[in-house]
Amino acid sequence: MIWSSMNAVVRDGFKGVLLPDPWAGDSIRPTPSNLESFYSFVSKNVQDHTKPGAAVTRFETLKFLWFIMTHGVSIGTFRGLASQLMNEKKTGRFRWRRAFVLDRIIADIFCHFYSRFRPDLATFFLNSTAFVQHRFWRNMDPDAFQIKPTEVEQAELKNAVLEGYQNMDRILGKLRKVAKGARFCLVTAHSQQPHLKHESSGGKVTFRPKDFQKWVVALKLPGVAKIEPVMTEQFRIFFHDQKSMEDSFRILSSMKVETEPAISVRKEPNDALFCGCSIHHSIDKDSKLNWIDNGNPKEDSFYALFYLIAALKSGRHHPDGIFWVSRDFNRGIVHEGRVPVGSVAATVLNLMDLPVPVDFQTPAVDIPTSGVV
Repeated sequence: MIWSSMNAVVRDGFKGVLLPDPWAGDSIRPTPSNLESFYSFVSKNVQDHTKPGAAVTRFETLKFLWFIMTHGVSIGTFRGLASQLMNEKKTGRFRWRRAFVLDRIIADIFCHFYSRFRPDLATFFLNSTAFVQHRFWRNMDPDAFQIKPTEVEQAELKNAVLEGYQNMDRILGKLRKVAKGARFCLVTAHSQQPHLKHESSGGKVTFRPKDFQKWVVALKLPGVAKIEPVMTEQFRIFFHDQKSMEDSFRILSSMKVETEPAISVRKEPNDALFCGCSIHHSIDKDSKLNWIDNGNPKEDSFYALFYLIAALKSGRHHPDGIFWVSRDFNRGIVHEGRVPVGSVAATVLNLMDLPVPVDFQTPAVDIPTSGVV
């Protein structure tokens, strides 16, 4: 089972259950196919969660609700979902906690499929704690920042990061019960640290296209096949042919707000461009966006094409993480020194008594037969 792990790739002969991460786009689809209605609903909500007025259709919502009702979501999780929506309506705040409710739904459905198939290997990935760390580290540790959160913000957000860890801890407890006797590996991605680079300029803000299709029409980008949002301000544009990609690259590279480049853009394989808004500071509401189309200067309102993602960025990635392996949870052993991230795959293969490919660049970590490392 590969459950929500980022950047998964399916090769011929895959035997198992797969839920792609919400940012995977059309490059990979869930297996079995009855996961499609759940995945599509989650993916659309996650990709558009910062967009004002973004919504799925009523039919999509009903399909999602029917799926989670029939695939293991607990009464407690339903109660938490109802409580979250009512609290949002009552207070007009705490929308960010939806990420934690989604975690619990994803975990319940994972447990349902795990109990059904009892796979030899299962991966399970959640991103909500990173989400609150990026946004609310400032609220967790205001002393580290020049720009201090207000008392009103602190009343809502002071414990947001702590709640993220507590939510994941409860989920880990649930997974231990369902997969009793299994060897657990807890592998963090990046850790986080305060993001201080933009404090002197008012903090890092992020802009994103309001509507990708209208955006393409306004800029007259030729031959666009599809657009896939990535995280935050980033997105990927696929083209029908290389000429369209090259012409669009020139248009996007010419985009400026006054003299400042407005878009970062790079070429990728398969006639695609990887893009993102490169403006990371506040700009006036009447700011103009300028670009060149076939040698002709063009202009439009910046805010007609982009919107501001509300929160200041306050956490950024740190290269150190955690690799924790356990069976009996009774005693601990600390591995001295850092473990290269490339050793994780080799170590997992060793734990499953499977051969490690000779071209692996980093060796496995020696794991004792019991205890915690």
